[in-house]
Amino acid sequence: MVNLDPQSGQVAVAFFGRGGQGIKTAARILGRALFLSGYNVQDFPLYGAERRGAPVYSYVRASALDIEERGSADADITVLADKSVSSQARLSGIVIANSRNDESGMLSVDLTSATSELGAFALSVAAAAAAAAIITGINADNLNAAIEKEVRAPKPLLEMERAVAKKVFCEVKHKPLPRPWPKETPSARILELSPDPWELSNPIIKASGTSVMRKTGSWRVKRPVIVLDKCKACFLCYVACPESVITLDEKGMPSISYDNCKGCMICKSICPFGAIQELPEIEAQPIA
Repeated sequence: MVNLDPQSGQVAVAFFGRGGQGIKTAARILGRALFLSGYNVQDFPLYGAERRGAPVYSYVRASALDIEERGSADADITVLADKSVSSQARLSGIVIANSRNDESGMLSVDLTSATSELGAFALSVAAAAAAAAIITGINADNLNAAIEKEVRAPKPLLEMERAVAKKVFCEVKHKPLPRPWPKETPSARILELSPDPWELSNPIIKASGTSVMRKTGSWRVKRPVIVLDKCKACFLCYVACPESVITLDEKGMPSISYDNCKGCMICKSICPFGAIQELPEIEAQPIA
């Protein structure tokens, strides 16, 4: 179990994932569960312009004492809701990885399978439950109450999400914890930031065809996969794709550029022959 730090009286949890997975909500759920358990709490997300599939980071700090610290630091628990953002995450403390396989040095929990019937957003309750299970002082009742307050869903769906949270909470409770990843020593230096030239922050782009250079495929949560045996070459996916990432080969069969596909799944919804399948990106590109 992870206890409050004896010197600071605090525990900190960092969530890393992608837009659309409920990373902000996971922090809200855990923060409220900690508050209901008697702690003072901060929780806040950090992300760029809101877009589905883009990397998202949320941070929760809880303390039995007054919290005088601001900003995020290395965490006691790090939750990787999507392993594909691990290269952008600062891993510290007990690392919980959303994975069906055992990840070296991490606590592996298959959050995706646990929430497969509820959609990607339901990862929020599962991720929060996994973190709550290894923090001393949070019980299942407070976690349930937090989910009820923070998750806006019809009652039948809410009950399903609470059942998923309970399952993940109990599963993690019985798992042995890996050794914590080391934390960085905080720096007391004052950083002096000079402004960038306006040309750098506000560039004027005159060249055409430059959008393909921005590899927006990293934003994807779900990947469309074309089943050519079912495809009738009707061209609807080619016409409907808002990013023009679907091209046609010399036989008129469609192909998807995954470097730039954002995973909006419009192509799947418009295909009349069911020739486009949906695959979670975490399964399509497992991290070694």
